[in-house]
Amino acid sequence: MGTTGTATTTFTGNPGTYDVLIGYFDESDGASPVTLNINGGPIEGSITYNNSPGGATPSASNFLESTLASGITLGAGDTITLTGIVDGTASANERARIDYIEFVPATNSFSFA
Repeated sequence: MGTTGTATTTFTGNPGTYDVLIGYFDESDGASPVTLNINGGPIEGSITYNNSPGGATPSASNFLESTLASGITLGAGDTITLTGIVDGTASANERARIDYIEFVPATNSFSFA
């Protein structure tokens, strides 16, 4: 694996439980992990870019959206950190590129038989 990069922001939304979604570019040249931490705590969610939908550079053909974590409790002022590791081996160059992060209020759905 190669270089590690981080993106950090402060949550400014309403306190509650959220699903965390990301939009990202999954290139065809490696496998790069991305993790989510809240307030420096343990990993709340992770994904490895390794679907290779098309192309070795960012494009519409390899743009994907995925749920990184579900049911995360957030409050105003919480620190959200995304960490990506570039797969920079001799045969790979996956960059762990993130386009956006989105916090969607989680909804519980119950089914009774």
